[in-house]
Amino acid sequence: MSAPEPGKGKAGKGKTAIVQAPLAQLEKAETAPIVQAALAQLSWYHHVAILEKVKDYKERIFYIRKAIENGWSRNVLVLQIESNLYKRKGKTLNNFELTLPAYESDLAKETFKSPYLLDFLTLGPATKEKELERALVQHLKSFMLELGRGFAYVGNQFNMVVEDDDYFLDLLFYNVKLHCYVIFELKMGNFKPEYTGKLNFYINAVDEEIKSKEDNPTIGILLCKTPNDTVVKYALKGIKTPLGVDEYTFTKALPKQMRKELPSIEELEVELDKEYEAFTPLQKKRIKNK
Repeated sequence: MSAPEPGKGKAGKGKTAIVQAPLAQLEKAETAPIVQAALAQLSWYHHVAILEKVKDYKERIFYIRKAIENGWSRNVLVLQIESNLYKRKGKTLNNFELTLPAYESDLAKETFKSPYLLDFLTLGPATKEKELERALVQHLKSFMLELGRGFAYVGNQFNMVVEDDDYFLDLLFYNVKLHCYVIFELKMGNFKPEYTGKLNFYINAVDEEIKSKEDNPTIGILLCKTPNDTVVKYALKGIKTPLGVDEYTFTKALPKQMRKELPSIEELEVELDKEYEAFTPLQKKRIKNK
């Protein structure tokens, strides 16, 4: 007895007929083996979301690879598509080419984006810097999802002592892909050239006081409103540490499909209380006076 033809009988009505439809729509003749191998790692629901929401072939491949690389659920994939991640990647204003080796520079450019979408905070334009920082810590899971894969949280208001003087870094992370510390400094207003001097100081301090010989140079990212490309270019000129300037924005509430994947308000409050209680008296004083 000959085997049933594809699309006929019980086998044809099963996953073969269903799965091959989206695969065929996403293939290109010259890259078919690569595309098939990648798509085989995603569920049917991922395929459908990509087909429905993304029309450009290169953009589809981008989301396929990112979904596999980051282990995104279907809901997270949809959120990343709707936030236009494809066009935000690699938009950081930076001096990476002049301060990092070629490979590290390319990876750093790929790691950061602009603007960062902080819609999950639902904050208004009159928000102060300490309120923004507190909200990011409170919604740390959402913020790290927006940062992307590879970021490990070290702390906020991270205390460093230089010659008996205390300094506090807004947010400190370690990126396991870049193998370096990453400092995020938060500014509520538009970019000002003097901000780069302070961040440059923090980068040098981390490199001297915290970074090990195995770590790559620390990277500093300034998050602010509407940075001016020319002003940023002039401000970064001559700085020898890896530094980038990114915009952030929050304009709408969190999409409904993501709410179930985030902690409840009660859980966030508990975690925030734990975070605050772990602070030193000096850090608590710093937060109150900021």
